Amino acid sequence: MKILFDYKIFYQQKVGGISNYFYNLGKQLIKLNQDILYSIPLHKNKYLIHTLTIYYSGKQKYGKNYFTNLKGILKFYNLKYIKYGEKWNNEEGRTFFLAKI
Repeated sequence: MKILFDYKIFYQQKVGGISNYFYNLGKQLIKLNQDILYSIPLHKNKYLIHTLTIYYSGKQKYGKNYFTNLKGILKFYNLKYIKYGEKWNNEEGRTFFLAKI
């Protein structure tokens, strides 16, 4: 089965309500291995996508009080996180999160 959610409800409503219901319904259907597509060319919902480079201990040059690890970054912003994580290579790490604001 293929399911398409169009943009109309997301465009009409900034946050919460039916647009939140559609979003959560889609998340659950994906867990059930359903083929989901959101067609949302324009919308008013408010999300924040954030990325930040962090370094191994002793290498960080700035932001040492808050931004040295993912846990500290998430605590500093204190948002409703949808997804977050980090990826490291030999020299540095990259943190990311998607949050609803």
